[in-house]
Amino acid sequence: MPGELRHALSAAFFGNPLFSPLEQLLANHRIHECEDTGQLTHWLAELPAVLARRQAAILSTPTASANHGV
Repeated sequence: MPGELRHALSAAFFGNPLFSPLEQLLANHRIHECEDTGQLTHWLAELPAVLARRQAAILSTPTASANHGV
């Protein structure tokens, strides 16, 4: 089961433009070092909210708003 959780978490981070390359690298390290199924499950459950917050933050920046002109 930890392997499936790690795979799901890694897939969400790898190549995701909402995370910097450094964040992706650090997340990958933490994911693969973690042996606690409860912690992996928690991270996976929290991920949709984290992604939504990051997406909202990007869309609320003046630069992003300017790119969505009429």
